[in-house]
Amino acid sequence: MTGRSNTVEPSNRLTVIEGLPVGEVLAGIRVGDQTALASLYRAMYALLWRIALLMTRSAATAEEVVQDVFLALWARREVLDVEVDIQVYLAAAVRNRANDIGRHGMVVSTVERAVEQHTLDAPAVGMAAPAPDVAVETQEFYDAYYRALALLTKRERTALLLRWEQELTFEQIGGVLGLSNVGARAVVLRGQQKIQQALADYRT
Repeated sequence: MTGRSNTVEPSNRLTVIEGLPVGEVLAGIRVGDQTALASLYRAMYALLWRIALLMTRSAATAEEVVQDVFLALWARREVLDVEVDIQVYLAAAVRNRANDIGRHGMVVSTVERAVEQHTLDAPAVGMAAPAPDVAVETQEFYDAYYRALALLTKRERTALLLRWEQELTFEQIGGVLGLSNVGARAVVLRGQQKIQQALADYRT
């Protein structure tokens, strides 16, 4: 009888920041080392900004969100757990902060504008593609890809960003989105299916 595999997905935790073990960087932050904080900021900014952008639909607001999260981290540095999965911790903090901003009506841009302006980058060469057998080199495909992203929910876009570009596990993605492992997998697969359907004409 065929059943589901019980194989546990391998962890993809960030282990090194600018040549130093993550735990050492976090320990430095905990005792007030601003150089360690700057290293963490440089390592995580791009990912966190893009998550915030997907949530807020505003580049300026996304930058504000990331800065707020790091200010909060610094303010609470003395209780920072040096064993924490810092990618998940900070991504979840960005998500929560972005949601707070959204609830207060501070978001004024639309995701369609962000997509039209190509604020959301296409997958880089060698990175997991949004659909199999897609010719990613053409501008026509990129335009279609951005339009396809606009069809996704914020949760789906964030999940795919974390999965495709950061290669986080479903457990880690669930930690960011407040979902179970199974729930995170379902969101990723649903978003991927939408992308594949939208780009069906570009299959070879």
